[in-house]
Amino acid sequence: MHAEIDADILSQLISLEPIFHRFEGLSGRLPTHADIDSMMAPEFFEIGASGRLYSRDFISRTLEARFSTPEPQPDHFRTSEFHLL
Repeated sequence: MHAEIDADILSQLISLEPIFHRFEGLSGRLPTHADIDSMMAPEFFEIGASGRLYSRDFISRTLEARFSTPEPQPDHFRTSEFHLL
């Protein structure tokens, strides 16, 4: 039973991993500050591969800058080796 639950949780987490690299349901418009903020809990933070801590505010400002042009450049990141601890 636990293996099935873990597999389901892992599947959900994998689908959310690239959350800031795609914005579904915006009907072709660029994401707004409100769109970005609605995707993060107030206490959200990210830890980068280098170990650096990124605050919610930093992430929000970075995404707003990234999507401030009509034709934002796509990210070319790859994720792999997901595990639940």
